Amino acid sequence: MDIGYITDRGNVRKDNQDRYLVMEEQTGKGDILLCVVADGMGGTGDGSMASAFVVKRMQQWWESELPKLLSKEPVYVHLSRSLDQCILACNREIFRQARQCHISTGTTCSVLMAVRKQVLIKHLGDSRIYLGRYGEWTQLTQDHTWEQQEKAAGRNPLEDSGYKQKKGALVNALGTLEICRIDTQMLQMAERDCFLLCSDGFYRYMTDLEAGKDSLGRVTLWGMPVGICPAQRILNQEADRIKKTRADDNFTAVLAVNGGKKGMGRYG
Repeated sequence: MDIGYITDRGNVRKDNQDRYLVMEEQTGKGDILLCVVADGMGGTGDGSMASAFVVKRMQQWWESELPKLLSKEPVYVHLSRSLDQCILACNREIFRQARQCHISTGTTCSVLMAVRKQVLIKHLGDSRIYLGRYGEWTQLTQDHTWEQQEKAAGRNPLEDSGYKQKKGALVNALGTLEICRIDTQMLQMAERDCFLLCSDGFYRYMTDLEAGKDSLGRVTLWGMPVGICPAQRILNQEADRIKKTRADDNFTAVLAVNGGKKGMGRYG
């Protein structure tokens, strides 16, 4: 796959609490890809501790657990269960460490895994995963924020007197509560599918005009056809554009295009 990735502290924050992981491998089960974006909660004691811990554990899971799981059938059932166990273990450990150190910390966690042209998604928080297919972009994940929770319950969040303070508050993330909820999806991957994983510091700069399709019906990001322009070039250009704004938050993104070149493991 053609994969690009960026992470930056932005122009205001003193440190970067975002983390990402990209792992690729060719196996007897076909090409395997794992992408993770974790956005440490900047308003807490140490968001970078939580996001870095998740990425480290995911890399360890890839190296120690994945080889054993690939020999089991149905492989996706075993992968999904094992990823859940890994994520829940991360939640318990982050929560335990936070209580032990008397700090409040947490992180989002958006995971995409592709095996045998099947895609498995795990998600907590308000980072996002988008799918670009046949000239259209679709947000696959739901934001686990107070505002979205209110809408899902059939209530109008704008009628709440504390709307401005509450709207972006996370109601589900890793490490903030002893129990968390993992959203899971599975889908079939098509040729030239594009997957974009990103933190909120990145997607807040996206508009309908910037993610769309060109006159030939090709998926585009910021006017550049994905799959034609290298993924890294597309993200580098967007990073430069974001840095020219106030960029008051960390931003991270991973762009993976099916059918591109193979790579090695990357993390940051």
